[in-house]
Amino acid sequence: MKNYVSLIILSLIFLLTIGCSKKNTPAVILVPGYGSKSILWEESGVIEKLVVEGYKYGGRVQSRDFIGKMKISPEFKQGDIYNFVFSDSIQTIEMLTNELSCVVRGLKKKTYNDRFIIVAYSMGGIISRNYLVNNIDKNHTVSLITISSPHLGSYLANVLYATTLIAGGSESVAAKSIIEMFGIHSAISLKTLKDLVSSGEDSFLYQLNSKPHPDNINYVSVIAHDIDDPESMSFRKILDRILWENQNSKGDTVVSAESQNMANIQYFTDNKFRLKHKEEHINASHLNACSQKDELSKIILNELNRFKVE
Repeated sequence: MKNYVSLIILSLIFLLTIGCSKKNTPAVILVPGYGSKSILWEESGVIEKLVVEGYKYGGRVQSRDFIGKMKISPEFKQGDIYNFVFSDSIQTIEMLTNELSCVVRGLKKKTYNDRFIIVAYSMGGIISRNYLVNNIDKNHTVSLITISSPHLGSYLANVLYATTLIAGGSESVAAKSIIEMFGIHSAISLKTLKDLVSSGEDSFLYQLNSKPHPDNINYVSVIAHDIDDPESMSFRKILDRILWENQNSKGDTVVSAESQNMANIQYFTDNKFRLKHKEEHINASHLNACSQKDELSKIILNELNRFKVE
């Protein structure tokens, strides 16, 4: 009888410990961008920097399907940082949003984490905002950090969408040649590009930016600025100079600085009092933004440290 009582007491202590962890320990979910490799965040050095600071890496997580299950990599373990991997990053934003939603629910069930800080690169930032909007009351998120994300659209998406349509689809030789000129070597999906086109009231971004966003989380916009090297001007940079020549919104050669800033989306310009927002700036091109491990890890640590005092 005493053994049973002791076992019950130990079980209660364990459950209370897990409950406390769920209440006080936000975990970081790292979200990739369009066509990103599954090892993007591991190669970036950001995870390594956070581990040095005492945070545990929990491994890669991927949605198995759209019904709430979660596929866990062999190296998965309880941790403070998780690397979310899309099953196919060139699907539509709504489909990828469903995957993120499944993973958040899965992590909440299978780990001691109850709250999350989402750190998202490029299109991953749009997917993450869409997740928050679709789950405005139950998103389990305390902070959203976006890096080089095209919140107001991307001129590159406009150009690629138009040229691939004219060239006869993304699989045509002409379209592939144009795409490679911009330094993009992954497959291109017209469905995804259409979601990132910035014009028209019926566009995905226009509608997303007009919808209510959660006002109980922190938003951090990491805005990348590419510094031109006169000795090495790619076709993309030359086109970027032409397109932004008379504007003050030059950004990372793919997304303007204005578009990278969440404070500029329609809902927040109409409801400024609802926005808890901070801007951070890094010197990097769009493709190299995640490699700025020192600056990015510092930004993430600043958000994590906010919850240590709770």
